[in-house]
Amino acid sequence: MKVERHASPAVTVPRLRGSARRQARQVSGVLIAFAGAAVALVVIGVLVVLDYRMGQAPHRLVKLALGLAGMGAITLRPRLGAFVLPVLIPFLDWLPRIPVLNAANLLVFGAFAGWIFFRAVAGQPAVRSGRLGPVLGAFIGVTVLGLIRGAAMPVIGEYPTGVAALILFRSTVPFLIYFMGVSMMQGARDRRWMSAMLILGLLAEAGVTIMLGHNGWGGTRAVGSFGQPNDLGAYLALFICVAAAMLLGARAWWGRLILAGAVAAGLVGIVLTLSRGAFLSVAVGLLFVALRSSRVTALLLLVALATSPLWVPQSVKDRISSTQREDEGSDEAALDKSNQMRLNAWQLALDISKQHIFDGVGYGALAWYLQDTRAQEGREDIAGSAHNTYIRMLSEMGVFGLLAFLWLLWRCMRLSFEGVRRAASRADRQLAVALGAATLSIAISCAFGDRFFEIQNTGNFWMLCALVQDQVIESRERPA
Repeated sequence: MKVERHASPAVTVPRLRGSARRQARQVSGVLIAFAGAAVALVVIGVLVVLDYRMGQAPHRLVKLALGLAGMGAITLRPRLGAFVLPVLIPFLDWLPRIPVLNAANLLVFGAFAGWIFFRAVAGQPAVRSGRLGPVLGAFIGVTVLGLIRGAAMPVIGEYPTGVAALILFRSTVPFLIYFMGVSMMQGARDRRWMSAMLILGLLAEAGVTIMLGHNGWGGTRAVGSFGQPNDLGAYLALFICVAAAMLLGARAWWGRLILAGAVAAGLVGIVLTLSRGAFLSVAVGLLFVALRSSRVTALLLLVALATSPLWVPQSVKDRISSTQREDEGSDEAALDKSNQMRLNAWQLALDISKQHIFDGVGYGALAWYLQDTRAQEGREDIAGSAHNTYIRMLSEMGVFGLLAFLWLLWRCMRLSFEGVRRAASRADRQLAVALGAATLSIAISCAFGDRFFEIQNTGNFWMLCALVQDQVIESRERPA
């Protein structure tokens, strides 16, 4: 009787694996080809409809085609798109306007969607969330509930649900940068390169601000590429603190030189903005960096702050002292016009918050309420928006919305502390210190304006959170 001999498992398994990989590559190539052809047909169809049915001008079609081509390039090279993003975020207002497409959405969704697609085709995990992921999800959930509340029981005459939903969608895009960063940035090399891109974004914006000078508000204040001096000041303050923290951890002389230049250029830019909120947030952030990094640096910074009236530019002193003005014929001091408008808006917001302490007035409704009050009562002494994220959260989403916002800020600070504790190198430690300083800077900026949901202000902050989260994940996976 003849006995049939079978191949050993040691020989069969590698062959099967190799065959499976070859088939997967063939399927992946075919799938990508079909997907590309389908997208091309859809684009052609859309352009034909826009041209022949909707009468769109040729230049709009060209912009749309270029925008789709750019999105395709980012989707095919998602990591390139992710690394370019921190430099482009400050200049979003300067990017060409593309019909239908939003530049921020194109950059973020294009890169992240491409990453998820190629990882899924390769059978590899595509998304990580880290500890901040559930917190961000809960916070977004609270804002969605605020939208539903505003639509169901409007406090203002007519709650524009569609507009509010669009604003909410755009406001959540910055949070997506965190998920994109923590999924795509893995390892010390990625953290190092992405940190460099964050600093490059600061250098680019500070350079533009210095070059343009006082290019806004009647030639009295710098607005850079942001178009608004306080928003620009908030961005510069945040990343000056980041650059300062990284400076105290850099080893190479050329790295220290670049980081010192970034800090100096950013400080010059802040002076040009004359933003009082930026002055305070950068001072507190730098003090945090110094206290967490070097006692000598902390002492020198305290001396510099104590003697600041002797060396700061006169324009800064005048700006700080302009918070109050003396009324003619009176010995009493009064708030300047901008501060008085904010104070009046805060008073109205707090008054309506007392009536809706738990449910709020609905996401985005506070600004419309203030604007309606201005129009109906003919009051020009009321600001058209909250100019304070804390008051906005309380007014629009009630006490639970405010608590969710404070919880999110605290979790960012806790991530910084954990990153410092688990850091395996001086560079990683200073990156975590940078996150703590950036969180404090944002917390202070939010008291002077409603900037938390603006991608130009916080988009790169969430990328910084992702880098520290990757560092923490790496330390947990490291063998004991």
